[in-house]
Amino acid sequence: MKFAFAGSPSKPLEIFAVLADDTDRSNVLRGENSGRQLQHVSVARSMTRVATVRDGGEQAVHVSFPEGLSAITGAGHHLILFAQEPHQGAIVGATTTPF
Repeated sequence: MKFAFAGSPSKPLEIFAVLADDTDRSNVLRGENSGRQLQHVSVARSMTRVATVRDGGEQAVHVSFPEGLSAITGAGHHLILFAQEPHQGAIVGATTTPF
């Protein structure tokens, strides 16, 4: 996968990749929702720092899919990329694409 960054950041930016399921369900065994099946949306399955951008331009990165996660296009998953200032700073850009 390739991504492009427009502009020149004043400080390095960390690029994170999040692999998310569009929907999921869970069976609750205890507590106030015991016995219920709950539905969820946009469930993050993994989050990995994949690159650091120090200046503008295009950069190629490799995102590995966790074992058991299908990489078939349109299979109910999304790849989310976001750029964040170092040390949990502000998020300055994001994009998402289904896969």
